[in-house]
Amino acid sequence: MPNTLVSAVLAVLAARARAQLSTVTATLTVDPTVSVVVVTIPAATTLPLAVVTSAPPVTTTSAVVTTVPVATTTSQILSTQAVTSTAVARITAAAPITTTAASTAVVVTSQAATAGTTLFSENFENLNGQLTSNNWQITTGTGAQASLVTSGGNSFMRLSVPSGANAFLVPNSFAPPDNSFFGRLSVTVNGYPTTPDFAHWIHVQFTGTGNPTMVRPVGGQFIPASATGGAPAGNYWGVGADGGATGDWTNWKTTAPAANAVATCVEFQVNAADNSIQVWLNGVLKPELSVNQTYHGGNAVDFILPTANTIQIGWWLFQSNGNTYQVDIDNIELATQRIGC
Repeated sequence: MPNTLVSAVLAVLAARARAQLSTVTATLTVDPTVSVVVVTIPAATTLPLAVVTSAPPVTTTSAVVTTVPVATTTSQILSTQAVTSTAVARITAAAPITTTAASTAVVVTSQAATAGTTLFSENFENLNGQLTSNNWQITTGTGAQASLVTSGGNSFMRLSVPSGANAFLVPNSFAPPDNSFFGRLSVTVNGYPTTPDFAHWIHVQFTGTGNPTMVRPVGGQFIPASATGGAPAGNYWGVGADGGATGDWTNWKTTAPAANAVATCVEFQVNAADNSIQVWLNGVLKPELSVNQTYHGGNAVDFILPTANTIQIGWWLFQSNGNTYQVDIDNIELATQRIGC
């Protein structure tokens, strides 16, 4: 986004009216200081369905209509589709909308209108051949090892961890503003566990003050065929927690299988406003993995996030099965806005 107000001409293509496609011109204004996109539409314009295309392109990660003056109260409900780094935003009305003011404004908030704050970043490319840094520590359980590997011109952290043990990279400081943040990492596991049934593993865990909950936004379980509801036995991603009022749970879903020996870009969002967590896999939002204060996989009490002050990134298979797991981690980033893969 530019650092100053920019304007662009929009082509607003309305739905067919009187067997013809009507076209009106609107003005787009982007204000990066407040993360707002304003679409100004001429008066007396009826928009049952509008497709707004900008030139030059506007890059955002989401778009949500927050207000629009309309002719009747029945036309006030709007919905939008996500805008993913493209020039197209689709604004769909629940009923025809006729603008009534000389310069009616549709206000669209844009997550990417301003740059977020990076809270932590590590891509392992500038470590001079050693897995050490002044910004983080490596913690390892019994028999676990961590090393820096360079392959094909790319460096990453490789963990070798016996079942039942753990190995984590732990940033030296972690205090996300408003107790909310986004995370991203690339992870490759040589083979997720297949024994015992319901074997539980995690890649990310954070803890803090206020309550003893260990929050696990990135993890999963091996689910036997007898418990999948018709899906094959396998490892499935799921948000989870332990140690707090909601107990020990993982909200796994068979629509989110974990692949062996394939790099997966995992993103997640922690939002203290509603104690929610969302997950993206390879850039695709997986809404079925989302949890919040009242919807989760634990005891029938509210899920409340601790005030985060420690985050661990790596691998932990809680059960012992005699195997050792090779886990490659790369491109770790924590920030106040979604990072992308």
